[in-house]
Amino acid sequence: MNKIYGEIAVVTPEEAQTILNTRNTVNRPIDKRQVARYAASMKAGAWRINGECLVFAPDGTLLDGQNRLAAVVKAGVSVAFCVWYNVPEDARSSMDSGKKRTAADVLHFKGYRNANIMAPIVRMAYVYDMLDRKMNLSGKAHEVNTDIIERYAEYLNPDVAESTAIAASCRYYLKPSVVGFCHLIFSRKNKALADEFIHQLRTGEHLTEGHPVLALFNKLIGAYRNGKSDLSARQQIALYIKAWNAYVADQLLPELSWNSKTEAFPVVA
Repeated sequence: MNKIYGEIAVVTPEEAQTILNTRNTVNRPIDKRQVARYAASMKAGAWRINGECLVFAPDGTLLDGQNRLAAVVKAGVSVAFCVWYNVPEDARSSMDSGKKRTAADVLHFKGYRNANIMAPIVRMAYVYDMLDRKMNLSGKAHEVNTDIIERYAEYLNPDVAESTAIAASCRYYLKPSVVGFCHLIFSRKNKALADEFIHQLRTGEHLTEGHPVLALFNKLIGAYRNGKSDLSARQQIALYIKAWNAYVADQLLPELSWNSKTEAFPVVA
């Protein structure tokens, strides 16, 4: 039996296409959605060598890595991979069975506090800044991979760390990721008012009838049942923005609602 060995190799789009055409005979159908996510990461320069390697059998057959190679072709850029050769074909069934690190894991390893709260805040910020100001958070089109979240956290720091710390101190009826995200984007408009807005929402201080923060508070409390909210993250963000807009305009807001079917997603004032 030939000895198993590995190396770091740069694969060009042409080489990737050749491998897929001639040596990819034992893999499942290519996952187009995964390929699109990988390709976006590669094109953005966010792809890094990791534990996911290209694996070849002794006869040169590709055992693992077809989606990554297809992504190289789609992205049109050369990418460095860890590559293993002479791996027995019967080892293929055990590949990719381990649990992958989450974005929160990676941020924790990087030393960020409250990483489990920061990760979704960063994801929301990336969707808001780069993909969709209407904050459609569901669906494959707006998935944000771990590499991008790691890099975007670095870009947003230290602001995102402060917003995360504020979110971590919130009460049960306030979704921390939504609080942190809204504090982050409101702070871009007016940091002092954003701090005051979230502080009043957390504490209930100085809230009188018609106050926008009280309207938001009542809406969130009313939707909180059995340990969770009836409102999606997107719905909550829309309500936060509407309350914020009234707050900075010094307008009364006796009641607060948002209907996704009849109203446009609000723009931060």
